Amino acid sequence: MIVCKKRSYFLLFICVLLICCQNIYGQKLTVLTGYAEKLKNTDSITITLDDGGNADYHKDRIKVPLTDGRFFFKKTLTHPAMVVTPFNSGGYSYIMEPGDSINIFIDENNSLAFSGRGSLKFRIIEDAKIINDSVRLPPNPYFTSCDSIGDYLAMCHWVDTVQIKRLAFLETYKDSISSNAFLLMQAALITQAESYRLRKMQSLMAAVHFFKTIKVSKEELGDLYDSTVERSAFRNIIARHDDISAGWYATELALMYLPTKNWRDNNFSETSFEAIGDEYKEAGMLFNGLLREKIISLRLKFWLGNRAIGDRFVDLQNCVKDYLSKSDYPEYKSWINGIYEKAVKVAKGNRAPGFSLYDHNGELVSLEDLKGKVILLDFWFTGCGPCAGLVPVMSKIENAFNNNPDVKLVNVSVDEDLGKWKKSLIERKYTTGSGICLNIGKTSTVNDYNVHSFPSVFLIDKGGYIVSISPPDARPSNNGEEMIEQINKLLKPAEHHH
Repeated sequence: MIVCKKRSYFLLFICVLLICCQNIYGQKLTVLTGYAEKLKNTDSITITLDDGGNADYHKDRIKVPLTDGRFFFKKTLTHPAMVVTPFNSGGYSYIMEPGDSINIFIDENNSLAFSGRGSLKFRIIEDAKIINDSVRLPPNPYFTSCDSIGDYLAMCHWVDTVQIKRLAFLETYKDSISSNAFLLMQAALITQAESYRLRKMQSLMAAVHFFKTIKVSKEELGDLYDSTVERSAFRNIIARHDDISAGWYATELALMYLPTKNWRDNNFSETSFEAIGDEYKEAGMLFNGLLREKIISLRLKFWLGNRAIGDRFVDLQNCVKDYLSKSDYPEYKSWINGIYEKAVKVAKGNRAPGFSLYDHNGELVSLEDLKGKVILLDFWFTGCGPCAGLVPVMSKIENAFNNNPDVKLVNVSVDEDLGKWKKSLIERKYTTGSGICLNIGKTSTVNDYNVHSFPSVFLIDKGGYIVSISPPDARPSNNGEEMIEQINKLLKPAEHHH
């Protein structure tokens, strides 16, 4: 049996989120200005300012003009807001309070200096990052992979040590900032570290049950999960669910917790992994109020944009319809309804949306040009890790049909930088670089196909109907064989696929 001692700092996290940030500010103008030496030739930057007012988080992303490297942004706030600039690093966010007037100076070495009313909060967050360097990293510091139980426990030890040091550091500033800011910064530091633990656990679960690179029983994995992730107070992660400010961090942590919790509750059954209906019900039981609304809407958005759900789309539709039947939080319902309507248009069995895009030679290629062919349509971009992971499988599929004129493999890049796109075609790291190579340009094709995640792969039959919206299975046990078999079936003239 694997058991780890429960940590007192997690209880502190719960306490942080149980205490509400009362609205003691009133309505005040809040200003963020700055100068970046290296951005003199850039015309704008994107700043995310989340004051809890939007269901669609994209609306929190604000394009701010740059003039000779200088920017000026202002907004009237009534309570604290979470701020992310292009200069944040390490997964941290800043906190701004109503009435703050903060200036950021970024020199040519990307060193940051802060000044103005409220700037101490920014400085504290930056200085807290330095503490990470004083704690030795685990042998495998990447949460995207897990080599062994020891690897996971080493990450847990690092998280524990870093958190103790950072919270002690923050404590020295308790009397220098407002009580609301102090509590929110505690939550920010704890959430950032806890996210590493949860993601590492997700990697461990995948290594045990899917890639089968780690041998451990379900009982042992359950004990480890319960002693390092599960907390008796987690179901009460936030008391006042309309407290938007504390909800940022509760939401981020809960989004990672929910799928692992659901799988644990089903004893790591492969059929329950990412089971949409089970997860939807679990969210309704675990959370309440605005927190529940945020969690469910964000997970539904994820599933509606997830190309790997395949035949589970019917389960997803049932969850969406149940969610939309409720009358509370109408802005969230309206947001999900809009996403759902787009997703239905490109569901399995529907006609594929038309497109007309330029290839790397400047030639225009349309879906109509490929009429009567079986099409494998792959959306990707330079720098996409999962896209790179899929390249060997896509190459295998391409090789299987190289000499078949009735199969067309089309890769569509969303790279805005055409030079970067063409370089990637040559390097073949994020795409195979062969087949028909197109760029999205200024078209609406990504929206037409409701692409939210990458890679997104569509299999289209000879009649132009969508047969599959799932990427080929890249696991060693399959290695694309299922997709090859599916394409071969579509090539048989007697088959009817819609």
